[in-house]
This record gives sequence, structure tokens and C-alpha cells, in this order.
Amino acid sequence: MPQDSVVVGRVGGSWGVRGALRIEPFNEPEDSVLLTARRWYLSAPSADPGVRAPGRVERPFPLPAMVSVTRCRAHGGSLVATVTGIEVKEVADALRGCQVAVSRADFPEPAQGEYYWVDLIGCEVVTPSGVGLGSVEAVDDHGAHPLLRLRDREGRERLIPFVEAHVPEVDLVGRRIVADWDPDF
Repeated sequence: MPQDSVVVGRVGGSWGVRGALRIEPFNEPEDSVLLTARRWYLSAPSADPGVRAPGRVERPFPLPAMVSVTRCRAHGGSLVATVTGIEVKEVADALRGCQVAVSRADFPEPAQGEYYWVDLIGCEVVTPSGVGLGSVEAVDDHGAHPLLRLRDREGRERLIPFVEAHVPEVDLVGRRIVADWDPDF
């Protein structure tokens, strides 16, 4: 797998009888990078013991593996993809639960003022006066708006709403985010 791989979905099983994969993307299907990326990287689920269950078809290749996608389309709340070398339902079902990743280089350029969350991970967050608040460990979304989850040098966690009122500046090249946030909060 490339070092810049980003997990963007998982295999939900087969679709139809000709080996198409049903993919559950981690964003809206119509917006998924999987629609245009033609090289996907499959890895086993983290809880996968690697042992074939009785009666199940073995996976068509060892994991992790790169696969070539010949076609991918949105279908309801998921995606349907045709992958080279997978031509029957049972083989597609053997990949159920596998994580699907693509290279970050395959992502389209975001619009001005938009950011891929994966690019925010590791950025240092400071106040407008330069007081360090921590580095971004994750970006969580609980409905109203995304939250930057930070961890400071002392190991304390801090959540900051990722909205323009609190985050007026994002410098991805400099790996620095300015947040109008009280350091004592």
C-alpha cells in the first residue's frame, strides 16, 4: 500500500452474480473518490483472523493488495464496482469487510476554503497570539459541524469547532491552523 493511502470505505459484499463489489463509502456515494480512482488498495478488516470459515470461498489474492477497477458507479447509498479478476459472486463475497483505500494523490483538488480532513491531521494549532493549543489528532463530525480533536504536549485533549468563527486560518503548507480559542478552555 502506498504511504499516502487513505481508507475511504469498505466492501459490503457482492452485487449481482457476476462478481461486482458493493462498496460502503465513508462519505456520500456521489462524492466518493472511489468513483474516479482506478487503483484501490484492499486490506483485511482489523478483527480478521485470516482463517477461512467453512464453506466460504478463499479470497482471490492475499491482502493487502492493489486492485484495478474497471467501472464504479453510485447505486443508492453505496457504490457498485467491477474489479479485474473478480468475476463471480462468491469471490466478491469473500472480500466482505475489507477496507478500501486510495492514494491521497487520487483525490480531486478541494475548492477554495475546503479541506480534506486527512490533510488536517498533524497540523499544529495556535491562538492568534501564537499560544500553542496542540496538534490535530482527528476530525470528528457529530452532526452540527466538524470538531478538531487536539492533543497538547502534556497529553490533554481539546475539542475545537471547525467553523470559520473559531478557525479563521488554515495553512496546510506550513502545517499550522490558527484558532480563536481560549487556551484555558
